[in-house]
Amino acid sequence: MIWIFAAGSLLGITASILLSKFYYVKKIEQNQYGLLILWILLSFSVPVLGFVYGWFLLLAYMRKQDDTFMEEYSSYIHNKVYNFESLRETLRQDRELLNMTSHSTENTWMMKNLLLHMSNENTVNQEKIIKKGLNHPDMEAVHYAATITNVLHDRLSNLIQQQKKEKVTDRPSSYRQLLDSYQDYLSSELLSSAIREKTEAEYEVFLREAAEAFPDDPKYTEALGLYLFEKNPDEGERIFEGLLEQNPNSANVMWGWLKISYTKERWERVFELADRLRNHPDLVSFPGNQQEIIRYLGGEQK
Repeated sequence: MIWIFAAGSLLGITASILLSKFYYVKKIEQNQYGLLILWILLSFSVPVLGFVYGWFLLLAYMRKQDDTFMEEYSSYIHNKVYNFESLRETLRQDRELLNMTSHSTENTWMMKNLLLHMSNENTVNQEKIIKKGLNHPDMEAVHYAATITNVLHDRLSNLIQQQKKEKVTDRPSSYRQLLDSYQDYLSSELLSSAIREKTEAEYEVFLREAAEAFPDDPKYTEALGLYLFEKNPDEGERIFEGLLEQNPNSANVMWGWLKISYTKERWERVFELADRLRNHPDLVSFPGNQQEIIRYLGGEQK
């Protein structure tokens, strides 16, 4: 009887230790490692029955966590949020996020929760976390991040298609809403090259139509000039020449001329425009990376 007891204890301890170390330690959160220790102690104290009972407790805990996660995931998928806002976080917030997400790569469950809980925040954090998820060593986390990416893209793409159907010249706000949606969508760094190319082509058609329909509203012509400068610099420059006469104090016009001056190496003009933009009240409407460029070129670093 003693030999049976000893053999059962040895087998239970060995099995629980090996399974804990090489399998279950990757499946549960670090603050729940006590469950693994309890399993090992039960295997030692009560041969066979202790091993089975401890294993049952561990599986029950893991099943509960999976059910909770799937409920949150389902809730997230059906929660319509549009997260591709202009990104205006500071460098300090970016660094804090990078530190946090680099730690999360060690823990698949934490990465999933970061993806889930950041889903409703319109900040740079969202795309940074999704990128971390897409490059995560755990394939399940990669799949989850890819699913969220597709859901976000589908939502905003569907919104754009719906707004295209609803836009009418008698309701200028319908054009402004569509402009915002296009710019939010194209600001994402998660778009594939094929989707971006298709959306940019639609965006150009929309901007030309809107600029013609609302000649007194410079935002569409400004947006067209900024877009075309990347694709057709000569046409973009011609547009900004006209805009400079109409509205020389517009932040977008100054930014367009700064880019033109930079490519033509007109450095005095670049620094002059950057200095004006640095103190412009509309600077806060620019994406964070553009603000940093403007502050750098318009500051003492130049």
